[in-house]
Amino acid sequence: MREGDVADAFAVQQVLARYCALVDDGQADELNEIFAPDAVMTIAGMASSLVRREGVTAIIEFIQERQKPEWRGKHILSIPRIECRGPEASAECDVLFVNRSASDGGLSVATTGRYSDVLRRQSDRWMITERSIVMY
Repeated sequence: MREGDVADAFAVQQVLARYCALVDDGQADELNEIFAPDAVMTIAGMASSLVRREGVTAIIEFIQERQKPEWRGKHILSIPRIECRGPEASAECDVLFVNRSASDGGLSVATTGRYSDVLRRQSDRWMITERSIVMY
């Protein structure tokens, strides 16, 4: 792996971590820092049918509806598999989401899944252009 590839892979990893921190901390309105304006997010495996949101505004609204303060928890990501190809990159990682139990306040596993992302370098930063989430 070339030195530039290592730096790009680290920058991509930081985007993935930033997503988790923003959502977990109730700052989804700042996701426009990491999602491209024309980004697309799909979610499969939930109780309902396939969810698809197009555009950063629709993605932010979707997340805000589902991350009310009483439902927030913590995302825990596996080490991502990242492949950089010039101005584009792909990343895949497993995710574990834990939240507080309504009954005793303890932590419990809410869901697991996999994030598969496509990112594009825009000026001096990487942004997610496509996020596919498969929930298990």
